[in-house]
Amino acid sequence: QLGFTRIVEFELGEPTEIDGVEVTILNQFATAGGGYEDEVNYAIDTSMVVRDGDGTTLLNVVDNPITLQAAREVVAQFGRPDVAILPYSGASLFPHAFAYSDEEKDERTRRLREQKVDLFMDLATIIRARFVIPAAGSYVMGARLAPYNRWLHQATPAQLRDAWEARPPADSLLRPLGPGDVLDTDGGEVSRSTPERAEFTADERLSYALTLADRDLAQDAVQVPPDFRLPWPRLLSRARANQWRAQVQREIFPH
Repeated sequence: QLGFTRIVEFELGEPTEIDGVEVTILNQFATAGGGYEDEVNYAIDTSMVVRDGDGTTLLNVVDNPITLQAAREVVAQFGRPDVAILPYSGASLFPHAFAYSDEEKDERTRRLREQKVDLFMDLATIIRARFVIPAAGSYVMGARLAPYNRWLHQATPAQLRDAWEARPPADSLLRPLGPGDVLDTDGGEVSRSTPERAEFTADERLSYALTLADRDLAQDAVQVPPDFRLPWPRLLSRARANQWRAQVQREIFPH
């Protein structure tokens, strides 16, 4: 209906050749971003391994949080990749949208940044790609949300670089890229679409976000039609069933 005439279905985990390139779609790994078991009973996130005609291999595990054990299994199956795109943070509402004190949010943010960077370094050490591209949902919030940028848990470029220099994986090079940048997998040179981005600190990120505080939030302009109705009984029933399934799985039965 959308006008596409060539559609190729890929079986999860099965290498498939298309236009001289071998593509393997990896199934969703066992955990969600926080390290807990994902309650979704279908593959909502996938990853891929791409092997070019000359044998160059790319591993992309962004948006499909991978465990250390899963990383070992991927390397055992596909070998050491030439390029690996690895996540070092997410874009969740934790902890800035939670009812902690400012001081507790500060501490949780610090710990979460360290945990995410440590996981990135552990994955890079296991996978040992020739070139590692760090990826994260980098953003700032404007308008009345601007003060909450204080608790964004994404590490800054400087934090990531410092962690890499402290324990660089053997035979791997860090290659941060921006939109439109091109990595030459022969020599490792990067062609920049724009001048190389300057590093910034978390305080500088917050200062920039606060300059956006006087803007309007687009979501505030959304109006709900007066005749709009939600099927609350069905929604609440489904939510309670999901909660009960999680309680049974974790054996949590509060009185």
